[in-house]
Amino acid sequence: MAKKNQNPFNFDLSATLARVISIVEEAGQIAKEIYESKDYRTVSKQDGSPFTIADEMANQIIQDGLSKLDPNFPIISEESPTAPFAERSTWQHFWLVDPIDGTKEFIKGTGDFTVNVALVYESQPIMGVVCAPIYNELFFAATGQGAYQKKDDLTLIEMKPMDSNHDQLRCFVSNSAKEVHLNKIRSEIPGVKITAMGSSRKICHLAKGRADFYLRKFPTSEWDTAAAHCILAEAGGQMIDLSGKVLKYNKEKLTNPNFIAFGDPYFDWENLLKLTKE
Repeated sequence: MAKKNQNPFNFDLSATLARVISIVEEAGQIAKEIYESKDYRTVSKQDGSPFTIADEMANQIIQDGLSKLDPNFPIISEESPTAPFAERSTWQHFWLVDPIDGTKEFIKGTGDFTVNVALVYESQPIMGVVCAPIYNELFFAATGQGAYQKKDDLTLIEMKPMDSNHDQLRCFVSNSAKEVHLNKIRSEIPGVKITAMGSSRKICHLAKGRADFYLRKFPTSEWDTAAAHCILAEAGGQMIDLSGKVLKYNKEKLTNPNFIAFGDPYFDWENLLKLTKE
């Protein structure tokens, strides 16, 4: 990790990242064990979205671990009550957590779910850890230190996406994308190669160069993207709304606008929007 440390805090960013990786790996291991046991105990939350014992247990592990790191750092988690905006708007930094991103994929048995933890500073993620336990994938990044994938206990791979200067555009879509949506992409971008993938894995794999872009035109929450956003940005990519502004976090409503994620910093996103008639 030879990049200059742009740490705005009075603590060791690298040491904190190492501890967060351990917390996320522990939560991922618990989620994997529950997934493989098939004992999901699925219920529906008030908004109709599913919730399992894995969400609950992973959330508890992460909340406990982050609180021990620094009890003065607030935590926003999908699976815990959120402080009102009047209070949150005063926060300079906070943890943003999705204990299980892709609970529907978890329940379906695809294994395409992740554990996401981000540290946000002044509306931008400066640290991100994403674990996909069923695929034995761990991605992480911190501002100024690069983006990496941990392949085993010893090997780290620095992630640098390939440029998008080639004949065939490659697009990520969600596993839940409807055929009418896929057909629309195919008709508007002739020859496009479409790959379906669940959860924040799509953004992490953009950072590896497996696709050129991910265009999202239906709702996501801030905790779905923050950790992977940091990883993609440190690999050289970015996540922007459809006007070209970088996504921000800790808004009054914790939802993302429609966005484009891409790995190549010179990706022609404006032309993409013309192609997709946005």
